[in-house]
Formats: sequence, C-alpha cells, structure tokens
Amino acid sequence: MTKPCFTFDPISRLLAAALAGEPDAVQTLADTPDHRALIVSNRIAPGLAIRASELGITGPEVETWTTHMRSAAVQRLCLENARNQLGAIFSEIGIPWIPLKGVGFDNSIYPRPEERLSTDIDIMIRPEDVEKAVDALVAQGWRDLIKSENQRRFVFDEGYNWKASSPDGVFTELHFRLWGGVSESFASTMFERAEPFTGLGPGARRLTTADAYLIAAVHAWQTPSPRYLALWWDLQRLAHTMDHESERETTARATEYGLQLFVALSSAVAYEYWNHPAVKRIADANQGMFGLSERIASRVLRASSPGAASLGVITLGRLAAGRPSRTGWRAIPRQLWPHPGVVELKTPESWSWPRRRLTLIARKLHLMRD
Repeated sequence: MTKPCFTFDPISRLLAAALAGEPDAVQTLADTPDHRALIVSNRIAPGLAIRASELGITGPEVETWTTHMRSAAVQRLCLENARNQLGAIFSEIGIPWIPLKGVGFDNSIYPRPEERLSTDIDIMIRPEDVEKAVDALVAQGWRDLIKSENQRRFVFDEGYNWKASSPDGVFTELHFRLWGGVSESFASTMFERAEPFTGLGPGARRLTTADAYLIAAVHAWQTPSPRYLALWWDLQRLAHTMDHESERETTARATEYGLQLFVALSSAVAYEYWNHPAVKRIADANQGMFGLSERIASRVLRASSPGAASLGVITLGRLAAGRPSRTGWRAIPRQLWPHPGVVELKTPESWSWPRRRLTLIARKLHLMRD
C-alpha cells in the first residue's frame, strides 16, 4: 500500500516499537509513568515486561509491567484449565471443537503465552452441536448466560455465539458461526480444514495458519473502539510462523470469501507498525482486488486512527462491492433498530420497553452517552 491506510500518532508508534523490542523505545517507556494507562488499555504490559527482561532494561515502570505479566500468567492458567475441562466434556460426547484466538495460539506464535493477554475463551463448534454442547456443559456445572427467550432468538436468528460461564467463573463464548460480515461458508469450510490439536483430546482441532490470520484480521474490526494495539500484534506474530504456502492461502481464501477489505486494512496497520514483508505482501495483494466502493471506504478511513476507525464504513464499502456476508444489507438498519434480544441485554430490565428502545437509538445517534 503506497500511502498509510490510517492516521498513526507518535505515541502509538512508540508503543508498537517497544512491543517489538526496540531498545530505545522500551527504555523510554520504562523511565516514565506518562503512558502507563495507554500501555494497559492496549494490552501490551505483559509483552513489555518480557521485552525488558530479554534486553536487560530497568526502570521504574518495569515492575508495574511485571505485575501485569504475572496476573496475565495466572489468568492464562485459569483459561487453559477451563478450556481443558470443556474439551474433556466435548470429547466424551463426541463434539469436535476449535479453540479460537488467544487460547488457540500455541508456543510457535507466542513462545511466552502470558504475553497474549486474554480475558475469556472462544470456542468454535458446529451449528448442529450447540444444544447438545450447552446441555452437557450445564450438566457439568457451567452457567448458561442466555436469560430470556428474546436473547435466545437473537443468538440463533442473528448472533454467532452462546455465552456461558465455567464453574470457576471463566467467561466462555461458544461460536457456532462467525460475525455478521463473514459468510456462512467461511465458518463451515474453516472447520473442515482444521487439523488435530494434539494434547487437547480427540475432538480438538487447530486452525490452519491462514485461517487463524483471517480470523485475527476480521476480529480486529469487530472490536469496539477504542481498539487496542495487541489486536494487530497477533497478525505480526502469525506472520512470523508463515511459510510461502500459508501466505498464498491467506490471500486466496480472503478472495474466495470476500474478506479483502478486512484483511488489507488489518495487514496494512500491522505493516505500518512492524514492517513484516509477508504482512505487506498480503496487504498489497488484497488491496489490489478492491472494488470501487472499497477503494472509497479505504480513502475515507485514512482520516481515522486504527483504534477509532468506523466498522460501519468498512461494512458499507463491502456491501456496495457485493462481498458475501451473513447479515447482508440488514446490518445497516440493525445499527439503529437492534434485535429485541440486544435491547434486553444492553438496558435495565426495570425500564419500560419504549424507554429501552429509545435509549439505544439515542446512544447510536450520539445523543447520549452509554
């Protein structure tokens, strides 16, 4: 991509350089508390602690980073324990499953797993296994977090995951399809391509590198603003494990499933921060397949930062270009008039229904704060 795809401020570049282990950047951040809040909100404190240790860098902020790293390590153990419990239950009843995102990355991607800060576990199962999976988990002490018929209808009509909590309180999302901007076929074929995940039981599967990259690239834009730097660090880490075949497959599958705009923009952000050549090739190849509306959308987004860029602009650009998606044009009016299950989830039960509905409209129009 010949021009920066977004506006990048100097502080975000400093954070990115430090995360990559640039000694001067790490030392600058280690010497002052000025950027402490940004480091935490961008989910990079554990990574900075690891870089400082590797480089032998000291400073008043290093102990704060180390504290966050220790907390992340404990959290990681809790997540892996819940993942393993879930895997044992699914293996017993014959449900194949795929750990997604953080709990799906192995040591080849993150040699120090605690660097990849995660707060929940995301698991992919087949649509036909959802009811069986939920029943089995509830029987083993997991808590079903779907509390009403409206919320249940939303999950199956328009949503993509079933929310539950482990006996130890680990928040869990059982994905049976992907986000509304992704076609149904990508989720199903991704499942078919997944390989055995050794060590997690007979039903566990691992995404191919190409599919993991696509999931990370799309997920970045589904995350509400302000988005955090660690979202694009996943792409950088995945790129380090890619061979030429995985790189080729990434672009081929982005083309097959109409994900070019998602993948090009995410890859361009990661390249702007860390300059990995494979990431640049993926960004350029996908940008070269933009339709007119996607080119317009990418130009509109240049005035935004990656953390604040509008998913709506991306969605409109893709829809106008005829890219496949599960929700299609329905995604536009749903921004202003969400499903009743969403209204229930995001407003107090004690309010009248008109007040709950009008409150969400006012928030979307920025007439009131969340």
